[in-house]
Amino acid sequence: MSESTEPTDFDSPRPAGPVNASALIVNSAGEYLLHLRDHIPGVWEPGAWALLGGGREPGDASLEDTVRRELHEEAGLDLPDLTSFAVDTVPGTDGSPVPIQVFTGQWNGNPDALPLAEGVMLRWFRPETMPRLRLARSTLELIRRHARLSGPRDHDRLSRPLSKQRGVPGAGASGRSVFTVIGVHLYLENPDGLVLLGLRHSDSAFAGESWHFLAGHCEWGESMLACLVREAEEEAGLIIQPEDAELVHVVHLVDEPGGQPRMGLVFRVRRWQGQPELREPDKCLAWRWWDPDELPTPIVPYTQAAIQGIRNGRPHTELGWRTGLPSGSGADAPALPRAQHNATPADLPGPDMSDTAYMRSRHAVWMSAAAIFTDALQRVLLVKPTYRRQWLLPGGAAEPHESPRQACRREITEEIGLERVPGRLLAVHWLPPNHPDIDAGIQLPGEIRYLFDGGTLADDEITDLRMPQNELTGFEFVDSTQLDQHMIPLDARIALAALRARLSGTTAHLEGGQHVDEVPPLDRHDVRLRFRAGLRFPLLTEPLPADLAVRQSWGWLFVPDGRVVLVVDPGNRLPALPGGTVETTDASPEETLRREAVEEAQITIGEPVRLGWVHDTTGGVDGGPGSCARLRLAAPVTEIGAVATDPATGRTFARLLATPEQAAALLGWDEQVLQQAELAARVAHTRWGIPRATPSAITELPKEGFGM
Repeated sequence: MSESTEPTDFDSPRPAGPVNASALIVNSAGEYLLHLRDHIPGVWEPGAWALLGGGREPGDASLEDTVRRELHEEAGLDLPDLTSFAVDTVPGTDGSPVPIQVFTGQWNGNPDALPLAEGVMLRWFRPETMPRLRLARSTLELIRRHARLSGPRDHDRLSRPLSKQRGVPGAGASGRSVFTVIGVHLYLENPDGLVLLGLRHSDSAFAGESWHFLAGHCEWGESMLACLVREAEEEAGLIIQPEDAELVHVVHLVDEPGGQPRMGLVFRVRRWQGQPELREPDKCLAWRWWDPDELPTPIVPYTQAAIQGIRNGRPHTELGWRTGLPSGSGADAPALPRAQHNATPADLPGPDMSDTAYMRSRHAVWMSAAAIFTDALQRVLLVKPTYRRQWLLPGGAAEPHESPRQACRREITEEIGLERVPGRLLAVHWLPPNHPDIDAGIQLPGEIRYLFDGGTLADDEITDLRMPQNELTGFEFVDSTQLDQHMIPLDARIALAALRARLSGTTAHLEGGQHVDEVPPLDRHDVRLRFRAGLRFPLLTEPLPADLAVRQSWGWLFVPDGRVVLVVDPGNRLPALPGGTVETTDASPEETLRREAVEEAQITIGEPVRLGWVHDTTGGVDGGPGSCARLRLAAPVTEIGAVATDPATGRTFARLLATPEQAAALLGWDEQVLQQAELAARVAHTRWGIPRATPSAITELPKEGFGM
């Protein structure tokens, strides 16, 4: 309210609705902004704490216009989003009730920096401290109500965590969400393999006189890549493009057990414009390229750990967490000392703001973790929560002071009764606050979700799965082609990206369900896994019976590095080996494979070798012509042509390169196809000297083709 006036009151008849408006402003730490009024005559509720706001004026088109005008006039505040929350009632001059329309908004700034035009001060307060203030009872109850509805726990719902309420995509956590400070870091290597680091100024509030990445924090509403682009130009005059940034390492750390969690996202950029220059000499004293084997001292400990992790191909490091859980992908990170300084703490200048103000200004988000479990047929384990219609991956929100891996391990134990340390990191997903899949009324500051590899569950492990009846009603292993029918679209895209990253040996970086970096081939073509439950077609190596017709011919086609070619039909999005039905015009099954390789994949092959055959007792693939054989062959690729349309189907197939083991997983035949893959690789090595393929990401053949 404007200080000089009380709430607008009227003689009878009183208007039907409110003619006053106020703003209930909350930050990411759950604190509320209150205004201390002057203690002078003529001021409504003098010397009391209250919400900012005032009475409607003739020029206000709505009460939202009223509160926006009052916020700007009283405190210079302009909030992008205000939502109607409730009607508060205060006593008028005659003691009769006066309604006030209350709006809610979110802001994470320093109130001392606002140009306060009225009153004594603005301060942040947590609801539990407000009973000690001189504050209207109705305002206190209003704030408590908002805190119950918006906080980590909703006491009106038997303390069910907000992340388990309807409306938060992918939520499935036991316990409270934890706010984590997010930082982005730039990893640059010059052509000589040297890494760019900056020497922090001695007056820096963080890591003074230590070497560190070019780094910064996301501002409110800013994406990670937008922050990276901004910081690179502001700090060093470097111009980078978001599409050139690749997430290569994640550090999750606390300075000490129980401290504020921080997450460092390290992006590699291979192309940039400009040379490093000192744009902010009050923060950075020098930029220098360093040999990663001879890093300078002192260096920020997690910077050194991240550089070592990137060089070792490790995507994730955890530092400073309580012991008791192996760090997994970060377990081999060395114990690093804190950066040492010549000056004592008393000699060092302090930061320009208090620790409380600094932490309040940081971008705080929710954090959760989930796991991808499959059965032997590559079906994904989903659980059915009692509080949502859709299915979820096992997992949920991190509790205070938990690392993502610790949260994932605790959640899978609580939700499915499985004691297992999560495997490698498959995906990191950023859910922005304004994503359309978030239900109205859910005040989400943004969420970072980690997805880990849970592995393949054996039959006895599946039998032993146990779930809390008050939280989950059951589980199901779902074929990848059916995930869209079980999950909301956003969660299905995240789960598929993680599953494909597991198959490809990569880690996916996602924002809003979409890849941030170049979209990998499996995602680009929306590839699903074949599901062959109950089908048994063992590879037979004995001579083919003379009276058994060969109806199909399929080939393991090897390129010189030991990988094999897969084709993906856009009609069903399922991968397959090149090959097909033996036509009457084909001189032999080997000629069938040659023809199909050219038609489907535009590939020329050398002399095929028979690996064996499978017996189809019904001939179901050909409409039931009767018992037949399907040949399996191996051949070297001699030439790859430009992509073209398959004359038989009129469709253009995607052409992928995968290791034999990856191909086996995509084809979905369980141990049957693994045996085929092993035999084919052995023959390729023996007959043509083709080496065993080393683990690598699944790639796509270039559209223009190339010679071998």
